[in-house]
Order: sequence, then C-alpha cells, then structure tokens
Amino acid sequence: MKLQPAAGEPGLWVNPNWQEGQPGAFAVVIGVSRYEHLEGGASPAQEAYGLGQLAVSALTAFEVFRWLDGTFRVAGCPLARCWLLLSPTAQEVTHDPTVQTHCAEPTFDNCKKALKFWHYHMNRLPAAAAEHSRALFFFSGHGLEVHQEHQVLLPSDYLAPPSPSLDDAISTDNLKKGLASLAVRHHFFFLDACRNDHQALRAKNLRGATILTEDESALTNAERVAPQLYATASGQQAYQQPEPGKGLSLFGRALLDGLAGAPDLELDCAGPLCAVNLYPLHGYVKRRVIELIEAAKAQVRQPVKLSGIVDNEAITFVDRPHMLGTPPTTPPPVRGIGPKGVREASPVAEHSRALHERALTVTRSLDAPMGERVWTQDYQIAHDLFGSENVTAFWTTRLRVFRLGRRDWLDANAVRLYSVERDEETRTYRVDVEFVENAQDNVGHWLQTSDGAGTLHACVLSTDKHAPPIFSIEFDVSFDDGSGRRLSRLDAYLSLRNTGLLGAAAEMWSRYRTADVGEAVSAFELTTLEQMVREKLDSPLAATVAGIILLRANRLDRLYDWLRNLANWFPERPDGSALWAEQLMRRPAERKQAISEAADYLADLTTRGLPHTAEGLSYAVRLADVLVRLEQKVPQREKLEALAQRIQNALPFFRPGGLFAAYGGFPADTDPEELIGPHRTGD
Repeated sequence: MKLQPAAGEPGLWVNPNWQEGQPGAFAVVIGVSRYEHLEGGASPAQEAYGLGQLAVSALTAFEVFRWLDGTFRVAGCPLARCWLLLSPTAQEVTHDPTVQTHCAEPTFDNCKKALKFWHYHMNRLPAAAAEHSRALFFFSGHGLEVHQEHQVLLPSDYLAPPSPSLDDAISTDNLKKGLASLAVRHHFFFLDACRNDHQALRAKNLRGATILTEDESALTNAERVAPQLYATASGQQAYQQPEPGKGLSLFGRALLDGLAGAPDLELDCAGPLCAVNLYPLHGYVKRRVIELIEAAKAQVRQPVKLSGIVDNEAITFVDRPHMLGTPPTTPPPVRGIGPKGVREASPVAEHSRALHERALTVTRSLDAPMGERVWTQDYQIAHDLFGSENVTAFWTTRLRVFRLGRRDWLDANAVRLYSVERDEETRTYRVDVEFVENAQDNVGHWLQTSDGAGTLHACVLSTDKHAPPIFSIEFDVSFDDGSGRRLSRLDAYLSLRNTGLLGAAAEMWSRYRTADVGEAVSAFELTTLEQMVREKLDSPLAATVAGIILLRANRLDRLYDWLRNLANWFPERPDGSALWAEQLMRRPAERKQAISEAADYLADLTTRGLPHTAEGLSYAVRLADVLVRLEQKVPQREKLEALAQRIQNALPFFRPGGLFAAYGGFPADTDPEELIGPHRTGD
C-alpha cells in the first residue's frame, strides 16, 4: 500500500513518501449505504421522503479507495492524502470485513471536517507544486440534482433529530466554487448518486450546505478544469446490485473498469504508458453502464452525464497493452465527411447508440405526417400507434401548446405527428412531432400535458429561421394502481429527421448524448462547427447547439465572439445571452470587465425569459448566483436579483434531462410566463 492510516485521525490516509510542498493528488472518498434516519434505518425520521437504505455504496467507494491506493498513477503527482468516509451495511461488512478499516462515519459533521481539511492542504501548496497537483472527489449514495451544474449529496445522518435541516448535505456547487480559487487547476468529481425525482424535496428548494468558502469570481483560477461525471440524469436511478455478493454499483463498476484501461477503451499511448483521458472515459462508462443494466435485466434508464468545466485531460495512466510487440487495438479512424458535413460515427459511437436505442423495438412511422388528431377518431389507429389508451391521452385530450411569442394557448391540433417508437411493454417512447404551419411562433412553444395522476409536465421547444424544427419527445411511463399511467420522464431533442443545419445540430447532440463530448466535437470538422455558429442568421437554433457543445468541450478558441452576436441579433431568444455570459466568465484576462459585461447580458433574461435549453438554463442558474453575491459592483444588480428569484421559483420544477428545458410537477394554474418569464417577440 502507498497509503498509511494517520494515527488518531479516523478516515485520513497519508502517503509517507510524499513530501510537504511537492505536487500531489488529494482525494475525498465517501460511500453511504447505511442511513440511520431514512426508511429502514435504526432511527428513521417521521418524514423520510421515500428515501431508504442502499446496498453497495460503501463497498463501491471502498473499491475506488483501493484503486487510488494501488493503481492511480500520474507522473510527478503521487497520491498524497485521502479522506475515507464509509457507512457500510452489515451485509457489506460480512462480505468484506476490511471495508471498516480506518474509515470515518460519513455524518454531515465528519464530511464537513474532511472537506475543509481537503481544501486546507491544497491551499497550502506552493504555486509551482499546486499547478501540477489535482483534487479528486468520489461519492456514492443518495443525491438530488438541482440542475446540470448542481447536485446535493446526502450524508449518513441526513434528517437527524431533533430539528433536521434539509440543507445539511454536500453541495457539489459549493465544492466547485470552493476549489475554484485554488492554484490547483485539476478537480475531478465522480458522483455515483441515486437521483430519483423526490418532488417533495425539490419543492423545498434544497441547496445543500456552504461548507467551503466561495471566493469572488474575480479571484477564481480561470485555467481550472473541473469535470463532474454523474452516474445518471435527473429523475433517474443509479442502479446498484441488490446485495454485495453480486457486485458494485453499475457506475462504480464501469468507472473502475475504465480507469484500469479496459480493452475497449480508447487510450492515448506514448511510450510504455497510456493515458486514460476524460472524453473516452465518459463515453466508455456511458456505454458500459448500459451493458451492465442489460446483464442485470434491470428496468432502469441510466444515462451517464458529464458536466462542469471540462477538457480532455488525463485522469490516470496505465501500462500500454500488448507490450510484446503487438500494437494496441484502437477503433478505426472516423471516415469521410458526409452530406451534412458530419463525419460518420466511429464504431464506439455506433455501438453506444445501438445500446441506447435497443429498447425501442416497436416503430410506427406514418406515410405522411399525421395532423388533425386522426388517431382520436379511430381507436384502432390510436392503439396501434401508442399501444395504450392512457398514453394516447397524453397526446390528445391532455395536450396543450402555449406560443411564447404570440402568448396564446392552442390544443393538440397544433401538433403534427411523424412517428411513434416504443418498447414492447409500452413504458418507453419516442415521438417525433412538429408544429403545423398555422401554429408556428417566432419564439417557440411550451408543450404541456398531464399524466394519470394529474401531474403536469412540459418542455420548451425553440423555433428556428432555417426551417420549422422537428422534435423528438422521449418519455417513460410507469404503472400506478391508483391513477393509471404516470410520466416519470419527459425529455425533448431535435429529431434526426431534420435536414441541413438543424440536421447537423441534431446529429451532433446525438453524439454528445450517446457517446461523449469529444465524439460530438470530433464528429465535425472544427470549421463546420465554426460555420454553424457563424451562420447564426440562417439557423440560430443550430448555432445555439454548436455553441453549447463547444462550451462544454471548453473550445473557446473556436467560438470567438459569435455567441455575443447570437445574443445581440436575436433579442427574442434567451440562450445566446446565457451562453455568451458563460464564455465571458471563463476568460482569464480583463476579469472585471468580463464580469461587468456578463452581468449586462445575463440581466437581459429578465425580458428574454429563461433559456430554452437545459444547459443554457444551468449556466444561467450558476452565473446569476455568482453575480448577485459579488462584492464588486456589477451593473444591473436589481435585474440580476429579480432573475435569481425567478430562477429559484422555477428550479423545483426543472427537469434537466434533454436538450431542451423540461419541467414537471408545477401547479395546475401555472402560467408559463410566470414560470419561465415573458419573451420578447422580436417583431
């Protein structure tokens, strides 16, 4: 072992060969299976919000600790310190008694203490050593996503008496902001958290605790790379094996396989060592989790998500495969540019997409787009399309459309249906639709329906100047004996039926969704991506998608100032303002000027409405929070405070799973303008 337990400090492991003041890796590993005050715990709270015990989170975290201690390798950056906090179940202890070795109980206070010392030791590093150091954080347990950039992680004593605070939990947003001013520029977060949609907790505007001090944005390290790899998306389960003898959490297993340099992971090799880089790791873990779900015959969706400030950095290094003269196996290079200016998908991406699509085995493509709700007039047509009368109702009697520019309501006649894809059990669907000509709007649409329990769900669908977009609406339904069918997920994307720039944008997002951000960017010539952003007058929606991908890939060199033009030339569209503000805040030079300009553009959202894309809204959430708390005088403070309040009102209902922002569980009398704001018409 490289690490040794620190005497008198439960949970702290130190490397005796690491010298103070030298570069090093500093890790916090937390695994919570046993929750004292959740359902099934030793002393359950009166209201546990449906949260219960987990089976293998502590064991999964312990295996990550073992990987750090035995396999993690970065030249010139040895593992220096690791804080290990575990609450295993009796079954986990029986399975592996060593899981209790020198670990601290992950109570809120113990987690808080460990995280503060984690920050303290990195903050003490000399600048030269800090530049080559890194922070690593792994958590397995219960969690709740607020938005793409913010998740709340629950400690083992969550809801402890006598007066439980819902915010006595770890905020990933706080961790990111707390580390942001360190000279240590590499921060890796691996978040193996169950993210079932706990509506009651979301409604309470759960934010988590401010454990680390958050310095002003002007003081943050603009060179930092801080990716967050999430086990799944909001509202979805992070599946675990039901007992320790059957293995780890699926995300944990896939992550550890990837970090060990799995045979079908694309490695970056030079000499005897190969780098495990972030983008290929993301794609591998995403693909591997789907394979493990199929092997476990689990009825869950678990789309692994990458968020934060990312770059294709090396996380660890492994020995080059086939050292005896045989070259390593690598996927064949991508082939030529197709008719849409998009490279054909690599074998890895095709495999990932095939796994993603496998459940949708029943397809009903219509000879011509079906409008006028023909299926409501003929039961046989409806049953053949949707396989369920209850699901048909989502798209007929319960469907409403609000035009954001014209500010009026339409019924289901506004929607034209292209196709329905579903699984045999009528649980998972994809429906391709567009809005009929007399229902078009120059801003976009709010598509709303309700499920069997009367719960409202909606998504915001942008329009475009290039052509009326065709959208893919994906949703999952579950059975409820009391109310029939319920919607457990509603996500919206651009359909691959689109052509031209919209078709290219749809393909790029599909690569991002089913493979990784690196695949999404490399699928296009960079000049093609630039062209999509540059030609925003032809397709502002395609430019928005390209801008999101380039921001996610941190390719600011390819964005120039075109997102500013997107914001300026289309005042009825909110996303350009949010994306340009995010780009400004990442600029290392002229920090105060960048902050001032970002504040100006973000304040425009008070009249433009909240962003239509999930990623644009997530950026707006984070930036509004940062800017209103700055001591530096920023313009438009009153507008920013009003925007921050509107965002906080909307966040409990925000569901960030797809390309477009989705909402669920909002009151029946909600006016879309009250929730996401009025939009300029652009006329």
